[in-house]
Amino acid sequence: MSQPPLLRSAITRRLRRGHRSVGWMLLIALVMSPLMPGPSEFQAPTYHEDSHSLWVHMRQSFALDHHIDNPRVRYWIEWYQQHPDAIDRYMKDARPWLYHVFHEVDARHVPGEIALLPFIESGYNPRARNISGASGMWQLTPQAATEVGLTLSRDYDPRNDPLESTHAALDYFQWLSDNWFDDDWVLMLAVYNAGVGRVNKAIRQANTRNYFDLPLPTETRLYVPRLLALAAIIDAPEHYGIRLPDIPNEPMFKSIRVARPVSLDSLSSAELSSRQLHDFNPAYGQTVGRHQLLLVPVAQAPSIMCRLKARSALAGDTRQLSCDDKRVAVAP
Repeated sequence: MSQPPLLRSAITRRLRRGHRSVGWMLLIALVMSPLMPGPSEFQAPTYHEDSHSLWVHMRQSFALDHHIDNPRVRYWIEWYQQHPDAIDRYMKDARPWLYHVFHEVDARHVPGEIALLPFIESGYNPRARNISGASGMWQLTPQAATEVGLTLSRDYDPRNDPLESTHAALDYFQWLSDNWFDDDWVLMLAVYNAGVGRVNKAIRQANTRNYFDLPLPTETRLYVPRLLALAAIIDAPEHYGIRLPDIPNEPMFKSIRVARPVSLDSLSSAELSSRQLHDFNPAYGQTVGRHQLLLVPVAQAPSIMCRLKARSALAGDTRQLSCDDKRVAVAP
């Protein structure tokens, strides 16, 4: 959808300056280090992937050319093959959020590969921060967040909210598509890293819209291939000798709207620690504000809803919520 002129100019200014995501110090170190040796022989794992796996559904929504024969993409494929621990670490951090992000991407008819972008931006860490001021899974700057309609406060930073930041990032991609790049997702990914001004300048200089032929900064030249390589591996993990951790195609959290401010610590219990509550609600300081959404693991949602109901802090119609000492359930 088109954005108003103020939003367009603000986002363009932000993109012209560019921004660096949390993991780029590692990227620069890799670029400056000697090239890796040639590809090794990797023993492909033998395992059966459950049909209910999120990976199965994600592959069905993949729509980009992964350019697996391009040297820059091959570099990252080989890097992932030689660092399977990095994939395991990324997937562990992504596990609570990936279902939601992917299905939000899919609902907008966006290529499924875009759901992998937070891996590249932040390692799927909703608390990730950069010295440039960018924050969250999608690494939004304060100005960018404000211009896409997010309101930052001392107690709530929507850039760290997995729901709100995903909406904002996808709105931004929609704006790019509508106003500049007409569903050229590889170019839009380059813009997300380098900025509209820089990418358009490179297009004019090279007289081509082929991303791989554009004179872009080193960071941006590695940024898109890194995502395409990860997508290629997820598309065919056995081919590349990678075993993906199982992530079921089901939500890991439930969002609960509160009727009045509630302290996260006050909701902790033997089933759900204070640390877990803060981990599931990285956008908040200590308190979830009135009419805001509290995120909790699916299994603990009924008991948390009952505790909120007992405090008159649960928003909405609570008549179907059955709560007693022995059993907590939501009536059908």
